[in-house]
Amino acid sequence: MQGGTRTGSYLLVNDWYDGVDAGTYHLTLSWHDTKTGWWSGSVPLSPFERAGRPTSDCVLYCVTFNS
Repeated sequence: MQGGTRTGSYLLVNDWYDGVDAGTYHLTLSWHDTKTGWWSGSVPLSPFERAGRPTSDCVLYCVTFNS
């Protein structure tokens, strides 16, 4: 993951990230735009894929680790 107020192998909900790298996991991400109130749908990531933050005002609000 890139950005955020902390570093390490974890994600914090309601934190600012430039993007999320899936690493070896299947993830589903959701974002919230704090300026417009827009909520993203689920964004699936396969292992080794990367998803960028949709807008500069978005925070990561949900991460699901899928099998």
